[in-house]
Amino acid sequence: MQPFLWTDARGRAWHVYDFRTVQGKRRGVPIGDWRAEGRAYVPATGGQILVANFGPVAYHDPEPRFLEDYLRWAKPLGASAGDRMNGGPRGAED
Repeated sequence: MQPFLWTDARGRAWHVYDFRTVQGKRRGVPIGDWRAEGRAYVPATGGQILVANFGPVAYHDPEPRFLEDYLRWAKPLGASAGDRMNGGPRGAED
């Protein structure tokens, strides 16, 4: 799956992936696919991967405002599943 290259409002470049979990493993799906369960942000210059899980009513569009929202709520990939589940725009407390 080809990454979607995007630059956030702060000027940092990210490779953005949408994914779903199949048999316990994350599998990439096309950006904006309704089957996606979350979005991963991989820094283009290296660094920590961030993951945001989509809530029950999620906007999967790759529009900049939605990309920014999910990036703001994303948690480090190594965070616990519970922390990541609370990382979406529809339920996180910052």
